[in-house]
This record gives sequence, structure tokens and C-alpha cells, in this order.
Amino acid sequence: MIEKLEPISTEPGKLKQQLAETEKLQDEIQEKTHLLRNAQTEGEWMMEHSKEDEDMIIDIVTILSECQAKMDRLTAKMDQRHSRLQSAVVDSQNVEVTFAEFVDDLSRIEEQLAGMRPISVVQDTLKEQERQFEVEIVKCQRDVCQYQRNSRRDFCLSLLCIKSFIHISHI
Repeated sequence: MIEKLEPISTEPGKLKQQLAETEKLQDEIQEKTHLLRNAQTEGEWMMEHSKEDEDMIIDIVTILSECQAKMDRLTAKMDQRHSRLQSAVVDSQNVEVTFAEFVDDLSRIEEQLAGMRPISVVQDTLKEQERQFEVEIVKCQRDVCQYQRNSRRDFCLSLLCIKSFIHISHI
């Protein structure tokens, strides 16, 4: 069942879909775990009432032990996948927020540029406008550099997390 699941995606929408699918599978596993417990109870009853049939007791113990071991492995794998998907969803939301902040910063810069006065033909006014423009350029560069430092770090961390999830999902 788990082998047929797609590798963990890097797309936020697909991640949410995969998380929902995983949660649905976890619910199914819980139902099957309940059925297994019932089977174990019935097996214990059968063993209690058939103490003289050793072959049947061995078969019951073997079957129930194998089923429990498979259920435990399946539960562990699904829990691990669920955890990785939850982390990936959170990381992808952080990347979306960072991108939204970048777009907001660009909009603010565009508004600042749109609010500037037309270039003058008078020498003194032109020099003053040039000085003001240089000040604005320095502010914009500082904002962009700060954003790049923050977003590059956040983006690299998110990329590393996603890359490690993809690597783990192929193991």
C-alpha cells in the first residue's frame, strides 16, 4: 500500500492533498487495528478452548504475530509519512509567505518610483532630484539586500527540508 503512494511533492497544493490522503489511510489503519484486536481476542479464546490441539495454537500464534508485525510496520511508516507531510506543508507555507512579502516589497518600491516628480531641465533642480534619486536607490538596494539575506536563508532551509523529505521518501 505505501509503496504505491507518490513521493512527497514540493507543490503546496499537492502537499495538502497528500496530507489528506495520508490522514484517510491512517483512519483506515485504525479501523483495521480494531479488527486485528478482535481477531486476537478470538484467537486467544480459540487457544484457551483448544489446548490439546498444539498445531492449531501454533498456527494462530504465527498468523496473529505476523499480522501484528505487519500492522506495526505499516502504522510506523504512515506516521512517519504524516509527520514529513505536515512539516513539508508548514515549510511550503513559509515559502509562500516569503514570496508574498517580496511581492509586497516590490509593490511598495513601484509606488515610491511612481510618486517621484518628473525630471527637471533646471540644473540646480536636476542635481537635487538626482541626489534624492540616489538616496531612494540606496534605500531600495538596502531593502532588497535585507530581503535577499532573509529569504535566501529561509528559502535554502525550506529547500533543504524538502530535499531531505524527498530523499527519505525514496528510502
